[in-house]
Amino acid sequence: MSPLRFAPVALDVLVRQAVAAVRPRIAGGAVTLAADLPRQLVPLVTDAGRLAEVLALLLDNAVRFTAGGAVTVRLRTEALTGRPLRLDVVDTGIGIAPERHAALLAGLEPGTGLPRARALCEELGFRLAVASALGGGTMFSVLLAEGVDVAGDPPTARPLPPRAAPRSRGLALVIDADRPGRLPVAHAIEALGFEVVMTASGVQGVAMARELRPRFIALDLLAPDLAGLEVLAQLRAEPALAGVPVLLVSAVAREYGQVVPGADLLEKPLDAAALARALERHGVVAG
Repeated sequence: MSPLRFAPVALDVLVRQAVAAVRPRIAGGAVTLAADLPRQLVPLVTDAGRLAEVLALLLDNAVRFTAGGAVTVRLRTEALTGRPLRLDVVDTGIGIAPERHAALLAGLEPGTGLPRARALCEELGFRLAVASALGGGTMFSVLLAEGVDVAGDPPTARPLPPRAAPRSRGLALVIDADRPGRLPVAHAIEALGFEVVMTASGVQGVAMARELRPRFIALDLLAPDLAGLEVLAQLRAEPALAGVPVLLVSAVAREYGQVVPGADLLEKPLDAAALARALERHGVVAG
């Protein structure tokens, strides 16, 4: 799988493109396809390709199980700020019995694409939820913010903390196999104004460093295919990467203090101030 690329995404454009891609499949049929978009909308910092795939999977599922009626992609936002809260795909199809909801999302009923959609949502830091009943249609929702659920439009929904606005400080590479742990690392880096590219593979990380020449690299010491210390050794052996700072970010960073003398060891959960100080020491950001 390609590395994650986080950048500001215009969700209205993404939704319109997804709807346009599906429309030829239902031309001349009994199903109408629509997009329900808000007037005020701010960009969402995410991986556009991954989120587009989620939306395509949900639309494919909705169209297949709706013989007549409507399929609507609906975007809900926070009323005052326009920050995206929830992305819904709503259909008037056959519906799903409540006792089947968990099995569908867990992949126990194959052939729907929903397990893939759920995995992608989790990789992006979102959550996939479903509301449905037999004969009553179905709504799959990508929950984009904390405190949001599928029942109604919560007026007090608390959006996620705003991430970085347009990037101006260049590219940072995160090499980290810890899926739950790497997203907070990426968000902390984004908050300092960097674009983030991530990979779980040490081998791929070394190759990406050669190709992308990032401003700095955040490296977890634990990886399934190549140990973090070996990744560090390979990076340091590359003449073209000799000037690229490598920050070791790990839940067990302190255990490596004697093994990697002089290295920047940052503990998980990553402290934003510690990250900024490390980058200041390397001249990546100004003090």
